[in-house]
Amino acid sequence: MAYPDTYYARTMIDRKIRPPLRGEAHCDVAIVGGGLAGLTTALQLSRSGLRVAVLEAQVVGFGASGRNGGFVTPGFATGGDTIAARVGKEAARQLHQLSIEGVEFVRHTIEALDISAATPRDGLVSVLRYDDGDALKAYADQAARDHGYELQYLRREDVRSVLKSARYYQGLRDPKAFHIHPLNYLRSVADEIERLGGSIHESSEVVQCDLSGPQKMLRTREGTLRVTRVVVATGGYTGPVFTQLHRAFLPIATYVMVSEPAPRLIAQAVATTDAVGDNRRAGDYYRLVDGGNRLLWGGRITTRAASAYALARELRREMVGTYPQLADLKTELAWSGLMSYARHLMPQIGELQPGVWYCTAFGGHGLNTTAIAGKVVAEGILGVSDRYRQFAPFGLSWAGGRAAHLLEIAGAGLVARTSCRHERQGDGMIGRLMLFYPGITRRAAAALVLALLAAGLYAMGIKSSWIGSVIPVASGWLQANPALSRALSAVLIALIVLVNCKLLLLLPRRQQIVGVWIELFVLLMLFFYSFDLSLAFIARKIGFLITQGVTTTLYISAISILIATAIALVGAIAKLTGNGIVYGLATFYTSLFRGLPLLMQIYIIYLGLPQVGYVIGAVPAGILALSLCYGAYMTEIFRAGIESIPRGQSEGATALGLSPGQTMALVILPQAMRVIIPPTGNQFIAMLKDSSLVSVVGVWEIMYLARTMGQTEFRHIEMLITASMIYWILSITLEFGQAYLERRFGRSERRA
Repeated sequence: MAYPDTYYARTMIDRKIRPPLRGEAHCDVAIVGGGLAGLTTALQLSRSGLRVAVLEAQVVGFGASGRNGGFVTPGFATGGDTIAARVGKEAARQLHQLSIEGVEFVRHTIEALDISAATPRDGLVSVLRYDDGDALKAYADQAARDHGYELQYLRREDVRSVLKSARYYQGLRDPKAFHIHPLNYLRSVADEIERLGGSIHESSEVVQCDLSGPQKMLRTREGTLRVTRVVVATGGYTGPVFTQLHRAFLPIATYVMVSEPAPRLIAQAVATTDAVGDNRRAGDYYRLVDGGNRLLWGGRITTRAASAYALARELRREMVGTYPQLADLKTELAWSGLMSYARHLMPQIGELQPGVWYCTAFGGHGLNTTAIAGKVVAEGILGVSDRYRQFAPFGLSWAGGRAAHLLEIAGAGLVARTSCRHERQGDGMIGRLMLFYPGITRRAAAALVLALLAAGLYAMGIKSSWIGSVIPVASGWLQANPALSRALSAVLIALIVLVNCKLLLLLPRRQQIVGVWIELFVLLMLFFYSFDLSLAFIARKIGFLITQGVTTTLYISAISILIATAIALVGAIAKLTGNGIVYGLATFYTSLFRGLPLLMQIYIIYLGLPQVGYVIGAVPAGILALSLCYGAYMTEIFRAGIESIPRGQSEGATALGLSPGQTMALVILPQAMRVIIPPTGNQFIAMLKDSSLVSVVGVWEIMYLARTMGQTEFRHIEMLITASMIYWILSITLEFGQAYLERRFGRSERRA
């Protein structure tokens, strides 16, 4: 079995092939999995004199261990605060110390075995994509205080002096972290295991096992291994033979690409030999390889292994978005790999049963954590320490069960077939052209967009008279050639649009957004100006429109929002209850008030209720109609938000002695608000605009006053445009409020 085509496979130090297991063999410990965890365990056990056999389904380092970013840095995939919340501050500190020890273990192994082909390079920079230097300083202080670990704080100008991107702000440099060629490291460790008397069998997938009793049996396609102890150190490619492990983590795909040799071009963006990673959960990570001649860039995660070339296009887009100066840097190679992630985002390390150990789920943790895990498992087997017990709180969490895995297998097959088809049809031609010749494809795409935009403008009947206004001498030719002049006008406008977009893309993202808003607002104002509006009339009337109309509109909308929210909460709870009568009332209400037009509801309430003896004013009628109508829509939003919270949350609250009301108020709703707020905010904005419908019953809100004041001097369009702009401003205010609430309730989900 050969390695996938990666930069590491192309530059590995040897091509040694290790034979599969044949016949029957015996040893002290069997290691299933020839990745970093398995080989480190085997190395430590071999150093202690035990007879070790490693069974690898493919080749040494075939999985994520041999095709990752090569980072060796302390820490875990989840944050320190999350770990401390689960195990306590002292236990979290000890776990972090283990990860630091893992860095030194890998460094010492490279030095002891003289693995020069691992090409270790000191230094790793972690950068922020937002301005929050105080938080980084606090983290660095905590690392020094709790672990005696020094991190160097980098100001924005320090970061941008070596990482020439406007996306980056402050950073932390870890001088003790380093990065390596992971496959050469693994193959050298494998050589050392064999030198110490251990055996490594490639192409030896375990197809059957019997782990009961003191004597364990592992069967491959060509041989059988009998041992007293087994370590399962597989990862994202774990098969169903080890059922409990197979169900305990999710295989997550990540993607890496490497550029063509272009040291001068790369130096315009990245002027450091440090490895670099940003602060997002699945953010970018990259480093210089091949002596600084190439850039290795990784990132993105998916739950299925999609086409590497398709994902490489996404990586290129992220790279060029970060470093526009690398737009002409060609991608020479791209690959993907499966990592194993546990639901708790921590490694899974321990003893499954007497004589059966597991050491897996290292996705996102770095090479050092994987290595130290193998070391502590070896210590546990040898009886020299029980440090592996520090990972006991992070056990084999259930990750979906048999049904989920059946769906996973079916989905993986479908994706594999689809990906292969796309690689044959698209990535084989257009996809690879886009990946390897970005300059040509970018210019071709720009020409295509120009042609399509010009064709669309021509079909819309764009005029050419503006050209004559700009270039008077061309007026005669334009009149004599109407079709050509329209085509020229369409092409010129399309060019102006594309040049404008190109200039905007040179700005930072925030300035791009501001620029787009300003340009579109100016165009909107020019559109209104073409109506020959009387600004003097608007100036005379706008004061009363605001003091009377806006006040009434806000009054009606605010009360309606409060009532509708209360109705929605009650309705959602009613629809979730097991009581048939309550459920029937709730479903009838939502069906009726979502099914009737709002205008009809206003008429029924204002004109219909007096028929049965209930006389209601215009304003209360409008408020009641808006509340009932939007309460029905929001009932479904609240119900969906509440149902999005796992049932285990309610069960846990009940176990803690919380009443149903306390559970809803303190546990369910605060989490559900993250789901509820965005669509509810849209409903509030729609309600604000639909309050204009109450004008039909004589309420002096914005729309009513705009119509009546415009009629006095036949200036309808002036007042309607003014009213429209007021509604827009009020909607923007609500949007800011919605954004604030989303941030407020989404803090717990913010990525580190």
